[in-house]
Amino acid sequence: LNGLVARLADGNAKVNVQALQVLSEVLGTVEARAQLVMPSLLPALASNLGSTNQQIRSTATTAMDALVAVVPPGQLLQSSSHIVMHSSSVRSKVILVEKLGGLLPQVYRYQPQLVVKQVLPTAFALAQEARGELKPPAVQLLAILAQLMGAPALLGRAAGVNSVVESQVRDLLLSGRA
Repeated sequence: LNGLVARLADGNAKVNVQALQVLSEVLGTVEARAQLVMPSLLPALASNLGSTNQQIRSTATTAMDALVAVVPPGQLLQSSSHIVMHSSSVRSKVILVEKLGGLLPQVYRYQPQLVVKQVLPTAFALAQEARGELKPPAVQLLAILAQLMGAPALLGRAAGVNSVVESQVRDLLLSGRA
């Protein structure tokens, strides 16, 4: 898998697409090993999700779906949150935030503290940069968190950061209801 992960960063689009296709196919058979390469696999996959090449982006989305199917949701949540927080690619952030939203209910049910520790800082950072393409996924993520935690608890956590974050979170939650 490490060799395959290296091909995900190949400058040749055909090699990149082929590596993504192979990754999608083998993830189901190497489930346990996928967890071992997560620290290098998910950032490489996220970079492909943000590609300007439509074929790479589409194939990366398929590979991401295959990864979501085999890696425990808590582990994906941690890694995805970290990448969303530190990525400069708006495209990959949008897709990863959507994936995070899908993982949240599963993880929150059994590990609410993991969501609070990993996802809230990411959600609050997104709230501060929620413009253009990032606004809808930021609103969606905050709405899911508000549904899981309760809006007062979410706003209380945001207030614990600072009043600006609280105001931005409140505004985004209100804009999602409109």
